[in-house]
Amino acid sequence: MVEDNDPLAQVRAKKARLSGLLESAKSLGDAVPAIQRMLDVAQWEEDALSTLPSDASGLPLFELGATLARETDFMLSRFPESYALSPSINASATAYSSSGASAVFSYVDAVASIRTPTALSYAESVEQEYRRLQASLERTDSVRALVTTLGNARTLDLFDKAASAYASAAAGLLEPAAAALAMRTMIDAVKGDLWAAARSHPKENMTWSIMSGRLGKGAGDSPEREELILQEQNRTALIRDLSTIAKQRPSPESVGNLWARVLDHLDAVLGLMEPGATA
Repeated sequence: MVEDNDPLAQVRAKKARLSGLLESAKSLGDAVPAIQRMLDVAQWEEDALSTLPSDASGLPLFELGATLARETDFMLSRFPESYALSPSINASATAYSSSGASAVFSYVDAVASIRTPTALSYAESVEQEYRRLQASLERTDSVRALVTTLGNARTLDLFDKAASAYASAAAGLLEPAAAALAMRTMIDAVKGDLWAAARSHPKENMTWSIMSGRLGKGAGDSPEREELILQEQNRTALIRDLSTIAKQRPSPESVGNLWARVLDHLDAVLGLMEPGATA
């Protein structure tokens, strides 16, 4: 068991397991693309954590260690060295991967808040590399496929509009406030769909915890359900930061960073749902 207070060791343990699994899959003539994608993300995490500037030496870990520990535990316990991935396990692993990447990305943001030239340069480089990685992995398309499983044409349309707004804002053709508003509206629509799917009757009061218990994978206090419950914290922080920009208040966050966080959040939440639970 790797200690929670050593995020870099957590990432390296996860990488070792994924590398072994990928080699096993290749030897069976089944190179699993999902494993390679998770390995690419883990490599970015390792690069980010192994090149932290000295300015960040006193920065608290916040939830980084605990989040990566849960991801690593999942990888080690559910992924034997040679394993034929089922679609459900594959989606869960990808969801955990997105959750871990989101935690590292948020930590890099915290480093940027130190505001020294070294910290700002480090954060800009690492965050830009993650956005490039998401683009190369076609994350917008894969998350769109997950949104499709909600079975709501309006929500899917809102996702497409948010993706288009992000692209326009990144190109300087749309105000960041408009793009942030489109993202926030879409995330709220996803939550509405989850609430509707979880309710036992139309007027039932719903909470994130109840929804997670009814729609999340597994039974009882399964790791997937517990991780899904914790995603409420990420959603709250994301809505707060999107609202700041939507209201045209000063913010250190770029629209690109926010879109990266939106994709990770949706990937984590929807990937942890029981197949067919939201249809």
